[in-house]
Amino acid sequence: MTSIILFYALLCSDDAGRAFNEQFEGYEACLIVHKVDGGFERVFNMERASVPFSPCSTFKIPHAVFALHFGVTSPEEVFQWDGTPQQLDRWERDFTLSTAIEYSAVPVFQTIAQRIGVEREKELLKALNYGNQDITGGLEKFWLTSTLKISATKQRDLLIDLVKLDWPASKSSQRWIKSHLLVEEGSGYRLFGKTGSGVLRDGWQLGWWVGWVESGEDTWVFVGNYEGPDSMGHRMKPKVDAVLYALGLIS
Repeated sequence: MTSIILFYALLCSDDAGRAFNEQFEGYEACLIVHKVDGGFERVFNMERASVPFSPCSTFKIPHAVFALHFGVTSPEEVFQWDGTPQQLDRWERDFTLSTAIEYSAVPVFQTIAQRIGVEREKELLKALNYGNQDITGGLEKFWLTSTLKISATKQRDLLIDLVKLDWPASKSSQRWIKSHLLVEEGSGYRLFGKTGSGVLRDGWQLGWWVGWVESGEDTWVFVGNYEGPDSMGHRMKPKVDAVLYALGLIS
């Protein structure tokens, strides 16, 4: 009973609300923090959390899982850079699937999309009930501020299922992505996640930071997005971390 009271107190903490408001002042933002198998949840800005947006590079999570599931690549494959100039200098190198996730290398996942193909991409989205399941924006860009849209609440549900290894894909592919989303370890916790970023219009951007934190014996899924000037995904991580700290989930 004591632990239940503590969880409830943390989720209702005014410190967490203040942290969210301070971190996202001047932005349009939402954040969901959900205790897996506990039913406890805190939502900051439910109205926005229900609105679908482009997943941007958070889509690399299911994309990697299904690339392994369908056998179109392997963790050992090296995607060789052909010398063509890329949008970002950090993409001008060879990649494995692991480093492609680490560097959020869009060209690698465009290659993967071509290998999966239209019909299996549709199968993937239908199996996951992923957002609006719309890939008409093109096989190499439908997830990049294009036609595919998903809400924070839907992303939350997907991540809960992934934590439980409950996606309609091989257990080995799900275990692989889970282990390769680890970004930080601290005293009593491990933080897993993936950013996503996209340009909505001149000077106005969309950022995502989604994942989960293993804190003690519990796992908490978090999903947030925001938009505004210079609101890239990697800039959202420390903002969300401040809220997770206020909730006592990271140190």
